[in-house]
Amino acid sequence: FPDTLDACGGDGEIIRPAGEAKHRCKYPGDKQKQAELEHFVSKQCFDIEGLGPEIIEKLRFEDLIENPADIFRLEKDELLDLERFAEKSASNLLASIDQSRKISLPRFLHALSIPHVGAETARLIAKECITLEGVRSADAADFEDIDGIGDIVAQSVYDWFADSENQKYLDDLLSEMTAQNYARDSEDGPLADKTIVFTGSLDDFTRQEAKDVARKAGANPASSVSGNTDYVVAGDNPGSKVEQGRELGVDIIDESEFQSLINQ
Repeated sequence: FPDTLDACGGDGEIIRPAGEAKHRCKYPGDKQKQAELEHFVSKQCFDIEGLGPEIIEKLRFEDLIENPADIFRLEKDELLDLERFAEKSASNLLASIDQSRKISLPRFLHALSIPHVGAETARLIAKECITLEGVRSADAADFEDIDGIGDIVAQSVYDWFADSENQKYLDDLLSEMTAQNYARDSEDGPLADKTIVFTGSLDDFTRQEAKDVARKAGANPASSVSGNTDYVVAGDNPGSKVEQGRELGVDIIDESEFQSLINQ
């Protein structure tokens, strides 16, 4: 098996991280950098409207952005110099970038492309650590103590934040934006201590948005139905969870009933 690969980023060194079956480049290559930038601006992360894959690729080609922090330093004149970028589209993009300068801690952690850290793991970490400084100062054992996070994920998160290059990247990024402290779920909300499961497509929410709204109302969103489930919210084309809920005597409600509950 080769030790290096010319197409990789950095010095081309290939490694196999602990707990992983696959080898990968130690430093990100071109395709990985593009993918990480696309993830950073995606709806589940910074949600920067108008900054799609083609625009990111064009900005990178023109050496206007190399890492996410550069996005926040873009100027209108630079955008107007790009082909097919008009005054209105440039202004709209910069406005969208400015609106994203404050972001919740779970979304921020998810945006960093830390190995093994998706939206739910990011939320669990944020809920436990509360602040970004709390995350940065935690050790692997602290992360492993979080319910729902195993030793491999815990080590991966710790290693990412302990890396000196990642620390420089974070400091640079935080000079342009703010990761807000975690807002604890409501303990006296209309769905306090209720376990809720979503199935099917909803009209007014994505699945993640529905979970976020439920948490703010005090509920505990779950991915599967059990005897502890209080509600199954059934959207269009629901799956087997509706029948499972009926068999267990769980209340089956639709989206409008869910909205009535959270607005009590």
